[in-house]
Amino acid sequence: MHRAVFVYARNDSKRLPGKALIALGSGGPLLSIVLNRARMVGAESCALVTSNRGVDDGLAEMGAALGVQVVRGDAVNLVRRTIQAIHATGASHFLRVNGDSPFFSPRLAQQAMTHLNRAVLISNLFERRFPYGVAVEWVAASAYQALASSADDAECEHVTAHLYRKRAELSLLSMTQARDDSKLQLTIDTIADHKRLTALLGQADPVQAEYWNLYGIPVPQPLLNLLKENR
Repeated sequence: MHRAVFVYARNDSKRLPGKALIALGSGGPLLSIVLNRARMVGAESCALVTSNRGVDDGLAEMGAALGVQVVRGDAVNLVRRTIQAIHATGASHFLRVNGDSPFFSPRLAQQAMTHLNRAVLISNLFERRFPYGVAVEWVAASAYQALASSADDAECEHVTAHLYRKRAELSLLSMTQARDDSKLQLTIDTIADHKRLTALLGQADPVQAEYWNLYGIPVPQPLLNLLKENR
């Protein structure tokens, strides 16, 4: 088994251009924070999955400087780019991480990672009870490749959208919790988001900080519920 973390990033966001390189607290650029957190998951490899456009050259350089594998591919078709990343890393399973989610939780990702033998898709998005920006999606590479051709044009602009539409064909494990934290917004899409999360972070180390500590709420107690068994 070769588990990989795929961090998806681009440098030309319409709402906040250049956000991947904007600093957050003491942790340096946003992308470096996310990549450093991604390595904390403890998978066999970690890759920055970005486009082959010149606008993303700076991101590729940062990934290489941080010592993570850099996979560059199709600017628009993220399904195709993900297939490239699977081939480049030799991943049997991958975790999708968005580059604008500095507070995604390596701890939650680790907890889900121990159950990869139970399902081909483990997700906390079937029933959203964790904050936006704290997604956990582990995917079996073989299933992803088998279903890649089924993704329509709109779904190809996302990494996993087609998997949810084809969920009847997959074994599924849902990560949920009793408490509903889904009203918490922890992605950086706008300058207002950046200001708000900078204030939330305060003097904490953005690489080590967990969102529950920042908000002063109890540590989440995730539940893993089998929605559909392996065939």
